[in-house]
Amino acid sequence: MPYAKSVYRRDFETRVRDLLNEAKNAQRLPPERGAIRDMVFQCAIFQTSAALEVYMKLLIEGWVFALKTQNKSADLPELPRGFLITSRLRKHFDQFAYTGDEAQILRSIPREYQAWPIFDPNFLFPPYFDGKLFHEKTAYPSFKNLKRLFLRVGIDNFQAQMNRLLRGDVETLVENFQSIRTALAHSSPPALTLLDVKNNLTDMDRLVRCIDRVFFRHVARHGGVVCWT
Repeated sequence: MPYAKSVYRRDFETRVRDLLNEAKNAQRLPPERGAIRDMVFQCAIFQTSAALEVYMKLLIEGWVFALKTQNKSADLPELPRGFLITSRLRKHFDQFAYTGDEAQILRSIPREYQAWPIFDPNFLFPPYFDGKLFHEKTAYPSFKNLKRLFLRVGIDNFQAQMNRLLRGDVETLVENFQSIRTALAHSSPPALTLLDVKNNLTDMDRLVRCIDRVFFRHVARHGGVVCWT
């Protein structure tokens, strides 16, 4: 099946288009309303960052939900299997590293019985299998978090795939946008022009366009297009 936009990409594009239109309207305000114009410009950057975060969460949750409802546990790649069992056991090893209490870890590990079948291709998804597990602590869309998130779901060459589709450096694209967002959060934010807003929103639109394509290919291989929404 040829690529089709996810519903989450369509929602993101609609949001970005609306934000850009609001910025264009603000540009028409008289000079004495410059403070309002500046706030609209800043809001467009913050809201685009928020929309990107929502897009990433829903994209992952949608795939995981489809795998679970379609009973496609055999299609789950090895990397997310490894992440799931790690997420269940990490707390016990962290506690052991802190206390050195061998008796405690020997008692606690067997209690994680739900984690053990996950390496069996025919296992049934456990109750804790949920998309939120994958984007936990990686939702903020920095480049580091994007790489971590996609590695967790089984894409270990995310950067290479994105660079190829973008015909540029995805790390630079993401970090340039996030540096603007961070600067705006400070007490003396930099001045923005309408062109700045347009360029930054366009960059995030390009980012989502490529992420959507990369993840579509991943879903098509791991679950099939029935798991694409």
